[in-house]
Amino acid sequence: MTPPDPLLPANEAIDRLETEIRAAQRRGEFVDPLIVGIHTGGVW
Repeated sequence: MTPPDPLLPANEAIDRLETEIRAAQRRGEFVDPLIVGIHTGGVW
């Protein structure tokens, strides 16, 4: 995961975080994951 850019607007930072979490999930980096969607409020 890349470090956050302090100048990145909040919405872009959230989008980036969700993208990186989804990528980590696809790579199988989570064991028994429960992730709550930031934008959608859903659970993956």
